[in-house]
Amino acid sequence: MRNITLFLATVALAIGTASAAVVGSQGFSDNGSLFGPATDTGDINTASKFFVGSLSSNFGFGSQTGDFLFMPSHTVANDLTIDTTIPGSFSFSDAVFGDFSSTSISIASNVPGAVAIYILGTYSSGTWISANHPADITAGEIASFTFTFNQNPAHTGALSDSATFSDPPATPPGTPEPATMGLFGSAFVGLGLLGRKKLAKK
Repeated sequence: MRNITLFLATVALAIGTASAAVVGSQGFSDNGSLFGPATDTGDINTASKFFVGSLSSNFGFGSQTGDFLFMPSHTVANDLTIDTTIPGSFSFSDAVFGDFSSTSISIASNVPGAVAIYILGTYSSGTWISANHPADITAGEIASFTFTFNQNPAHTGALSDSATFSDPPATPPGTPEPATMGLFGSAFVGLGLLGRKKLAKK
């Protein structure tokens, strides 16, 4: 519930303050480096710090949408830290992709061998946007990263990770879609009315 409340408030703020707006998503892979992928405990399910070795943008229709479509694959940053206890711990600057600085970090899901981390932050576009989508040049726009860390076997095995950048922010993993939430709401109202009828009969 905390994640969806934060997500809805952030999207409302972004809509209310946006002028130019980047629209699209970009997939990333971790090619590994001196410090990552890794965690502070060696077990992703108990970790609070996650280390990304070499964050590289992916190329192709399955990895890019909107303004990022056809952006060449390249390494945007090396040896990054995601500290789930420090909201501003994840940031990087890349001339082509742009700059990102986190404002909140939360673990969206945690099951044996798999952890999803949802990061909200501010994004300023780079040379790819300015050269190919000049009307969408932006600074300080609200966006998100969703990281997935996997460990096989769980708790002790080798680590891998990937990420997706989204602008506007993606829905946090595990958050019910609005239509699903509406169905739940209707079901609860129906159950409430049924209960009242049964009480009235008594």
